[in-house]
Amino acid sequence: MPKPRRHSPAREARKRWLAVIGIALFIAVDILLVVLALQSTSARDNGSTPAVVPTSSESSRPTPTASPTPTDAAPSSVTAVPPTRILAALDASVAWRATTGSCPDTAVAPELTIDGGATWSSADLTGLTGVTALQRILVTDADTATFLGSGAECDPAVARTFVGGADFAEYPDQLEGSWYLSPVGGSTVHAPGGDVAAPCDATVTVAPLGDDTAAVLCSDSSLHVTTDAGASWSTLDELPGAVALTDSADGFLVASAGSAGCAGVELTLIGVDDDRTPVDCVESSIPAGDLAGSTAIDWTDGAIWVWVDDRLLISTDDGGSWS
Repeated sequence: MPKPRRHSPAREARKRWLAVIGIALFIAVDILLVVLALQSTSARDNGSTPAVVPTSSESSRPTPTASPTPTDAAPSSVTAVPPTRILAALDASVAWRATTGSCPDTAVAPELTIDGGATWSSADLTGLTGVTALQRILVTDADTATFLGSGAECDPAVARTFVGGADFAEYPDQLEGSWYLSPVGGSTVHAPGGDVAAPCDATVTVAPLGDDTAAVLCSDSSLHVTTDAGASWSTLDELPGAVALTDSADGFLVASAGSAGCAGVELTLIGVDDDRTPVDCVESSIPAGDLAGSTAIDWTDGAIWVWVDDRLLISTDDGGSWS
């Protein structure tokens, strides 16, 4: 019969230590594997593995864009047409207005206000002089104004009043030194000194700043400036939907229609060097296309005048408020 095996205390202690060491090694290896896995993930997160560069169509962050300006505004389907209204002011109180159209069918009956548009007095320019199809009005004072239009044969004609429209007389000698379109819708501009080629085939409005400097609005709503009396023209950056143009002390005031950000006409001041200053949006409920030709503007001596739909508005704080 075999003898029973004796259990040595030393041997039992050694077994226990070996078990503890084995467990410890197992835990250490496990911890090491976890650490290595975490480091691998961290390395990928910190760019050790190239990430896919998003294209413009899959980027999750939109690219910043500049604030809208007339040059990057959404395109407008509205284009300029020859004006049916003319507006010219002296200050915040005195102004002339008139309707106009084609020659020789459109008689001219201009109206004068001396109280900021509260009341108007009408005159019969065509009946007294035969001048039709008005292009421009130049206001000298409350009594004196010059009217450029067409004669009986649709040739250029000038008439003046020195008595607030109570009487008129023709002054053909004033034509030579004046800016006007010859004719409206044509490809010739008359500058002081003679006719010059227009910057486009179909002109709509001319706005002079002096004998040498003027801007022209064309039927495609493009804007052009000359500083040498029409010997050369510079095309300004596009202003979509430009429908009306006038001169001002600081350059040219342009009204545009059909932009997404203005339900009406948007006014922009443009310098001779094409620097631009937004003025205001004059809201209107009529369709944008109907604002072409029917919008008339002027900016003179601290007052902006806007004739839009059936309203005539005046601002004496550079478009900050209207009355």
